[in-house]
Amino acid sequence: MMSNRNLKHSLRSTLASLALASSLTGVVAACSADTPTVTQVPSTISAQVPETAAPVAEGLSFYYDGVKTSVTIKDAAVLFAACTLNTGDAAKIVSFVNTTLKAGPITASDVTGLGDPLKPAISDFNGNGVVNCEDAAILFAVSTVGVDAAKVNAFVSGTLKIPGVSVTQTQLDTFFKTPPTPTPTPTPTPTPTPSIVVTPSSLTLPALSKATLNIKPNVAPAGGKLVLSVVSTDSTIASIAGSSTLTFPVGSTGAQQVTVSGVATGTASIVVTVAGANEATNYAGVPPVTVPVKVEPPVAAGLVVEPTEVSTQVGSTVTFSVAPTQPPLNGNLVVSVVSNKPTVATVNLPTLTFPEGNTAPQVITVTGVGVGESTITIERAATTTATNYPATIASKTVKATITAGPPVAPKTIFVLPNGTGDGSSPLTPAKFATAFTTANILQQATPNLPVILKVVGGGAETLSGVFNAVNNGTITIQPEPAAANGLAKVDLGGALTFGSAVTVNDIKINLNGNNLTIKGNASKLIVKDGGGAEQVTVADGATVTDSTITLNLSNTNDLLIVKGKGTLKNSTVVANASAATTAIIELAGTLDGVTFSCKIDTGGKCIEATAAGAQIINSKVNFDTTAASLKVVDAGTNGVTIIGSDLKRITANSTDAVTVVNHGGGALVVQNSTIDLNNTTATSSRAVNSTATSGSIILTGNIFKGYNVSGEPVVEIAGPPGLGATPQQIANNQFQLTISDAIGIKSNGAPITLINQYATGSGNTFGSSTTPVTN
Repeated sequence: MMSNRNLKHSLRSTLASLALASSLTGVVAACSADTPTVTQVPSTISAQVPETAAPVAEGLSFYYDGVKTSVTIKDAAVLFAACTLNTGDAAKIVSFVNTTLKAGPITASDVTGLGDPLKPAISDFNGNGVVNCEDAAILFAVSTVGVDAAKVNAFVSGTLKIPGVSVTQTQLDTFFKTPPTPTPTPTPTPTPTPSIVVTPSSLTLPALSKATLNIKPNVAPAGGKLVLSVVSTDSTIASIAGSSTLTFPVGSTGAQQVTVSGVATGTASIVVTVAGANEATNYAGVPPVTVPVKVEPPVAAGLVVEPTEVSTQVGSTVTFSVAPTQPPLNGNLVVSVVSNKPTVATVNLPTLTFPEGNTAPQVITVTGVGVGESTITIERAATTTATNYPATIASKTVKATITAGPPVAPKTIFVLPNGTGDGSSPLTPAKFATAFTTANILQQATPNLPVILKVVGGGAETLSGVFNAVNNGTITIQPEPAAANGLAKVDLGGALTFGSAVTVNDIKINLNGNNLTIKGNASKLIVKDGGGAEQVTVADGATVTDSTITLNLSNTNDLLIVKGKGTLKNSTVVANASAATTAIIELAGTLDGVTFSCKIDTGGKCIEATAAGAQIINSKVNFDTTAASLKVVDAGTNGVTIIGSDLKRITANSTDAVTVVNHGGGALVVQNSTIDLNNTTATSSRAVNSTATSGSIILTGNIFKGYNVSGEPVVEIAGPPGLGATPQQIANNQFQLTISDAIGIKSNGAPITLINQYATGSGNTFGSSTTPVTN
């Protein structure tokens, strides 16, 4: 073969059907009757065999003149087809392989890629002295059923219908069985020759500076200690500091260090030899090692600071080092270290002193004090006496970045509304305004400081303004468990905002005609309307839980705003003392587990969705109306999601028409909820009414009840260009209709197939209605 391809084993199951291909019998029989000219090919021909074998994973391996290669089932099929048809015509071969042999699919490139298929470089598998159709058939059989001789012979005679062809197992094994790979004899590891190892092998250093050589034996000394001598060939250029003799005990190969000092510009060598006092028998006669040393002119006098940027947290430390570039001459080098923002970062030493001849680095410790960045300046001090360090040497700087640190132990301030103390103890409580000011002072001094305002009693205090924590701190208002006189109360003297880092618990808040904004978290609040148009806002990202908010005590335009990602949870909202003429709740966030009682008049809405993403989850909305054509939940064009909630009209048998859920666009989702119109008699009331021209509707698993108006629908979807003409997901709802001519769903302009789907194919039930769905 001239081409190697991966064998696709999945083709074998396809080829098993060859015995059933009736057209194959006659064609292959012609092979045995009229042998092609390929019979003239010698028993082993190597003209088309690759010079270098290229085995392919999952390929069928066999030998050509002792060279192992691989072949795929497609290749074998092509050779057998060419031999059988006695043709090299690629189109005919492709047709035969794909249609008769069913060994494809192949293309003409699979044929032409093999060269001339009538001149194959295959072996004489059955050993009869010629390469002919029998050998092509055997190769095709092996690629199909494997190398078992009984299976191969059965396939050739039974499936391919070629009589008189037989191959032995020994013959097949000769061509197709891979001989075992001999285990190589491991190469023995040579024993190293003892020698002296010095790193680095050469040195280049400025004059007046130092470098280190590491010296060790490569083989452990035996028979006694190894003693090495270390000398300089010219100590006026490069000298050795400390001892010039190194001793290595028996068995030791650890490195020892020698310090080389650059004295003056020039070249010299450090020579390491086995000393006369040596006792190691295996190091006798070991040659010396020479390390060339080049001493360059000294670097300019200056300072080296590493690193030049550091970072740590508040309350933690980090270090950097300072070193002179030259040893100080004729006196000391004194360096000053100053932080430009000690409220952010401080240093442990105001100065560093480097004695004459000393260049060892010294360490400065930086302590994080506050969040921010500080620049630390390192420069020559005026008290320097070293003659080679003039006042003109350049200063260096280190940038210190300080981030918020680990948790800080909280501070407690004791609070009593209108208290007169400083809050330092339960017996000296401060008022709220003073406590917030004190908390901020403490936080300015200590970043990340949590402060607890512990309320130790009842009473009332007038409060307004914006209260927040500072310097990454937090403030939490919480009652003392044993506090007397009930909950503390705050009377708003103007707009009041609790910031995002403030948590408020167990407080009564009287609005007094002013607005309240909560940007952090709050729980167990009691918020009451005090007259005038007031707003309570749960800000974006804020959460208010287990609270009671009462609006509309005397004003019809009070408002609760829940902004996007804001949540009001497990709380009660009451707004039914006066009928509102505007929206009572503007919802962009989530009501979760909220009980809401509301009353609305002309223009009023209980809940208005002001942004996509508004959600009413597991909540109860008890509504009442004092005028007709009102909307309880108005999704507008933003859409709304209502899940697991109950919406019920308070007044039974009301004659005021109302739309409980109004949809003008966006995604409307009402699932597993109950909408109870409480036996309304108003003809145009709707549980759900959609006038949207775009968006979507999902109504699933709901209960619609209390609607018993003849000829009118509970759910209405506007016709073209509205959504009534297109399928929506309305399924598995219970329309509990007690009047037979009441209608469950009116899908205006919907095709009859959609009407039938809503009525009978989507799991909706319609009580006693005789026309449950109409268009």
